[in-house]
Amino acid sequence: MLTNLTLRTIILVLGLSAGALSFRAKAEPFPEVAPVMSEENATLLAKLKKENRIRPMEFVRIAKPKKPFMMGCDPKEEGKNEYGESVCGSNEQPAHPVQIPRAFEMQTTEVTQAQWFELMGTNPSAFSEEGYCTGSFVAGLKVCPNHPVTLVSWNDVQDFIKRLNELKKNKRYVYRLPYEAEWEYAARAGTKTSYFCGNDPGCLEMYGISPDFNPGKCESCKGEPQPAATGSLLANAFGLYDMHGNVSEWVENCFTDYSDGLVRNITLPKDCDQAVIRGGNYWASGVGLRSAEREASYRDAVSFVTGFRLARISRPRLPVMQKTP
Repeated sequence: MLTNLTLRTIILVLGLSAGALSFRAKAEPFPEVAPVMSEENATLLAKLKKENRIRPMEFVRIAKPKKPFMMGCDPKEEGKNEYGESVCGSNEQPAHPVQIPRAFEMQTTEVTQAQWFELMGTNPSAFSEEGYCTGSFVAGLKVCPNHPVTLVSWNDVQDFIKRLNELKKNKRYVYRLPYEAEWEYAARAGTKTSYFCGNDPGCLEMYGISPDFNPGKCESCKGEPQPAATGSLLANAFGLYDMHGNVSEWVENCFTDYSDGLVRNITLPKDCDQAVIRGGNYWASGVGLRSAEREASYRDAVSFVTGFRLARISRPRLPVMQKTP
């Protein structure tokens, strides 16, 4: 599985749960300019797109809420575990009001291997062999095209976003990772419960997600857990897929403890070694898939269970210069 880390020296990091499967990556930096894609690969990508075999990047608009939402885990609102104890983790409390300052758009799925390959010219993902996506594997690109990209650090993701924002054809939007508050607001989709379908993890079964062990829905798992193809399970009320499980997702913010009081600046904190990961993953059980679940991971760490999805906002419009008579 580590064959995709050819140029990386990795050091196992214990104690962080996307975590116990995370590695600090001393990576060769991506070149400033993406490698020129071969004509053969470009033709193949175009063909796959034309045949609708590659999921496009799709986004949904999430309106600015009229009032603050409660972020974090509230023991009075969320359920208890099998031992009658609160499911709330210490780093998920206290629940506190957060005002989302503006509307934004969220990618409906996690970024896929094909989407990463098209922009970066590589596929670092652990699950990128035919046995993991029988019927959809693209041998010429060595990708499971619609499965989430993994083994990408927060720093790697920033390189991806930088290139995406620099594309000449991208004149309308500014892309970034979701802020943690945006991510949780979108995951909850108007709910206050542990999951967008209720407090009982069994409700996730209606969405095709196993609450006891989330091994991913796959044609041939080669006897081991793996993520599902993006968008293959049911979406929440905002039209977002895989907010509970599949792969854990990087968000923009640094990891910090919560505090009481209304939060208006959702962009802070910014300077740190560890960023936040949200959403749980295919190794997690029901408690680890909750909307409030959050973990910390070093920004240069990569994991078999961690990927990301994008957020975007409209680019500011430049004032039109009036000609002087």
